[in-house]
Amino acid sequence: KPDVVFVCTSPPLAPLAGIWLNMLRRIPIVFWIHDLNPDQLIALGGVKETSPVVKAFNWMMRSILNRARKVVVLDEFMAERVERKISLKDKLCIAPPWPHDHHMKPVNHAENHFRKEYGLEDKVVVMYSGNHGLASPVDPLVVAAKQLEHISELKFVFIGGGAGKAVIDKAIADGSSNILSLPYQPLDSVSYSLSAADIHVVIVGDKQVGIVHPCKVYSALAVSRPILLIGPIPCHATHLVEKEKLGWQVEHGNIDELAEALNEMVAIGHEKRMALGRKGGELRRERFNQNLLCGKLCDWIEAGLQ
Repeated sequence: KPDVVFVCTSPPLAPLAGIWLNMLRRIPIVFWIHDLNPDQLIALGGVKETSPVVKAFNWMMRSILNRARKVVVLDEFMAERVERKISLKDKLCIAPPWPHDHHMKPVNHAENHFRKEYGLEDKVVVMYSGNHGLASPVDPLVVAAKQLEHISELKFVFIGGGAGKAVIDKAIADGSSNILSLPYQPLDSVSYSLSAADIHVVIVGDKQVGIVHPCKVYSALAVSRPILLIGPIPCHATHLVEKEKLGWQVEHGNIDELAEALNEMVAIGHEKRMALGRKGGELRRERFNQNLLCGKLCDWIEAGLQ
């Protein structure tokens, strides 16, 4: 019999196993929430609040939240949403995720074979790397890219896959010459792909605050690059980008403001962009490094034994 079972929301039905183990074998549960459902399903318009799917998910979430010794969420906005479902008091804690420190290191442009391979040596690279999901729509960035085709040194690089990739593929098919689309990169070369960027884009959907955590922030910090945040104010990423002055933030729908911010990123020059990035790298080393955050999470798991 294990001392504790650590359950997360990936895959979405994993909490059922935790409920079953707790009911039948009285094993203590620590519950780690990555994405909040059925909230995400509703926000994406996939189901209605009155649907049987939503009722089933709500039962599962209430049940495991009641049974868990500790509940770990990724940010304060997620904590607020969970507290609306059920009062957790001292059971709830916030522990953000971390970058893959062993696989993500800053690489200078001059030494980066990825930039050479894809013809990015003389470009200012605006990069979105990761899942192109419905919760983080890339559409505004694609629209801005089309508006800025006249800036020859500006290149938009999209790495990854997902439902949102169709928008990018269509833009390229329609003749957008400043957009490059690539698949996910191997983990052992991700330092080169991420470091090829001059600016990393983080996108938070307007209805996703507290439901999905903006994990792409930590990749940008890991390779010491500034951040362009497209999303609502406030959100978790706002607290980092605005408070720590790590880059720019534009709300959804403000395409002209987004284009203006991108123009500014080009105009300030390489050294100022890298200075912003170094601030992010220092923040990662102080507050968001893997050892620190893994240790914090382990502390909460052990607390679930008390």
